[in-house]
Amino acid sequence: MWHRYPWAYCELVKRPWVVQGGDDPHGIEVVVFHRLAQLEVPDDATAIKVVSLPFLETIEWGDEDTMEFLAGISQSDPEGLIQLLSNESLTGADDTPLQILYLAT
Repeated sequence: MWHRYPWAYCELVKRPWVVQGGDDPHGIEVVVFHRLAQLEVPDDATAIKVVSLPFLETIEWGDEDTMEFLAGISQSDPEGLIQLLSNESLTGADDTPLQILYLAT
């Protein structure tokens, strides 16, 4: 995804956990970047919506819900992902449980 949508990459690297992670090859950002790179998205706007999801503001090791969600969306149908991202009440809210987003995909 990153080679096709560099603006999404630029948006993701603004996240505090990426900035604080530095160049640690074992850091959580490596895992998250790999999961997101596997996504099949049709355009840059969709890619930016994915990396702008509120739950990606903070990620820590041991955050199994986030890792499960990222694994799920990396295997989801691109059309289903687009439908999910168009639902602002789910994707725009800071308090939407990840399990709901995961089921929606």
